Amino acid sequence: MINITIYEIIAAITGILLFWILQYSAEKDEYDNKNEKVKFIGFCRKWWAKHNDNILVHFVLTGFLLVIGIENTKNMLSEYLEIPSGMDGLGASGFIGFSGSLISDILKKMIKALKK
Repeated sequence: MINITIYEIIAAITGILLFWILQYSAEKDEYDNKNEKVKFIGFCRKWWAKHNDNILVHFVLTGFLLVIGIENTKNMLSEYLEIPSGMDGLGASGFIGFSGSLISDILKKMIKALKK
């Protein structure tokens, strides 16, 4: 039986958001290098219009990984890190959220490359 708590779901979403913030930072660097000012809300609207399909993939893949991998990720993290009891699920969920987004982005780039 799947036993995923609301806290683990929130941690996974936080992991996804961390990936998006890093992606925003990387994309904004291009504007910074040109000394162009960018309004955050305008940038987010353009980004949403350009990436709304990616957002669906990030959530679906993260959900899939959360369902199949929460216990395995908890065990893996506990081998390498000393995580307090009860926090291991949150750490694993955040890791899964970030990894799910990273994997989604990598898979999309691989699919694009294969089409060329």
